[in-house]
Amino acid sequence: MKSRLAKKVLACIASAAVLVTPVYAIDVKVYDECVSVSGTIKAAKSGEKVTVSVLPQGESWDGISQTGEIQKDVEYYGEAELDANNGYKTLFMLNKAGRYSVYIGAESSQTPDKADFVYMSTSAYKGFVENTDRDSLAAYIKANKESLGIEDSLIQSDEEIKTIADILFDELKLPVGTSEVGGDQKSELLESIEKAVALVGVNNGRVTDMKSFLALYKLDEKEEKFYNNEFSDEVLKGISNKNLKTFVELDNAVRDSIILVSINHGSETKISQVLSGYSEIFTNTNKSGLNASVAKAAPFKTVDELKNFVSNYKDGSNNGSSSGSSGGSSGGSSGGGLMPGALNPNPSKDDNTDIKPTYVFDDISELDWAVDAITQLYYKGVINGKTESLFYPNDTVTREEFAKMITLAFDMRLIDNEFPFEDITNEDWSFPYVKTAYLAGITNGIDEKIFGKGTNILRQDLCVMVYRAIKSGDYTLTGTSDIAFNDSENISDYAKEAVLTMAGAGIVSGDENTNFNPFMSATRAEAAKIIYLTKQAIK
Repeated sequence: MKSRLAKKVLACIASAAVLVTPVYAIDVKVYDECVSVSGTIKAAKSGEKVTVSVLPQGESWDGISQTGEIQKDVEYYGEAELDANNGYKTLFMLNKAGRYSVYIGAESSQTPDKADFVYMSTSAYKGFVENTDRDSLAAYIKANKESLGIEDSLIQSDEEIKTIADILFDELKLPVGTSEVGGDQKSELLESIEKAVALVGVNNGRVTDMKSFLALYKLDEKEEKFYNNEFSDEVLKGISNKNLKTFVELDNAVRDSIILVSINHGSETKISQVLSGYSEIFTNTNKSGLNASVAKAAPFKTVDELKNFVSNYKDGSNNGSSSGSSGGSSGGSSGGGLMPGALNPNPSKDDNTDIKPTYVFDDISELDWAVDAITQLYYKGVINGKTESLFYPNDTVTREEFAKMITLAFDMRLIDNEFPFEDITNEDWSFPYVKTAYLAGITNGIDEKIFGKGTNILRQDLCVMVYRAIKSGDYTLTGTSDIAFNDSENISDYAKEAVLTMAGAGIVSGDENTNFNPFMSATRAEAAKIIYLTKQAIK
């Protein structure tokens, strides 16, 4: 009595005899349960031995060793002889669904011919799509992982199998009819299975490199265009550990990660291509100076942050930068006291003095030392003006206003838990920001139950909040500046480490008399400058 395997092979041989015609290329035909490969080798001789090797797509064929050993990742290896017309044909079965490459070698050929194909048995396809509920689908997947092309190394637990079953049951709208089953249907099912495995794999951390991910996930045309393998680890990091649940969420995560990596590492030309290429996300991208400003503001953490930047950007020849440099020697700020970084009170002028810069606010044109900081933070949605056209840079900052600035600047997820302050309620605009800053350990109240709503933030307290935000994000500040403030004895003990560390990193400095003035109120311009320089320092 013939075995089941023998019957299947004989059935395939019977059908293959009708369908296969040798050509001057590799001709691959996939039948219900087997694969036929045929063709001719023009330069070879009749009777010459031909080798047929099948490997997963992406793996290179290294040939057979001198000892006759075949490499481990070969799924099938066979030999045939060329007939009188230099033709060959062979038939074989595969146990596992997947994407394969077949390599045809001959003694007279220096390099093998290659063709790609997709394989899934008809029985595996029907067994999958005929499931009528999630539990039966999960059971089928568990019992048939190999025939469905699912690697044990990526999907191991019953819970992961159940997740894949839930995803595919919804995405494919099972069950579906099986009256006509062809290569297209099998290929589409395999692509969906692979995508589900990729989703679970980036969630559970077992997909550890982009090569493995791209073996399962197919980039679309735009993603192919902008994907840069040089930053593959960064792209994968942007996809991983996000608890993705649907194909749409996975697609968006892949798209967003590729956009961010392209923007954060791209030239102005590349930035222009990405912004215009994703016009469904970014609008009005032909503004003068936009690409240069995006390059300067990078890196961006989220596509929403980038989108806000592009949306808020105001068209202009200089877009907020003064015609001179914002770096150089120290000078004085209006309001005196804390000098947020190095200033240049006498910027050099360029030759094009007729060009007038466009400012995001009408009242910041004289603030050479702070205009870039205010502009960039406005574009990123961290700060706003008090009116549409006025920033009021010399106004003081309240404690709750700065809580909002710091939580937005460091992209902190707003936390919805209880907190102890009685002067901040959920009716206040500042409620989610103060609560987030408090629960993140960035700020305290002025006593156990009072935050200090409406109280101007002191310069030393501003430094403490920024310093705690840096530490909460596992960032570090380094610097060689050794600033000795004349009034250092006035800095409170709880604030000294923050103030001196930030001074050493060049983020804050003293006034013209080298005084820090820890108990003076910080201005809006100073707060913007300090946040901006901090974000630059921890890139």
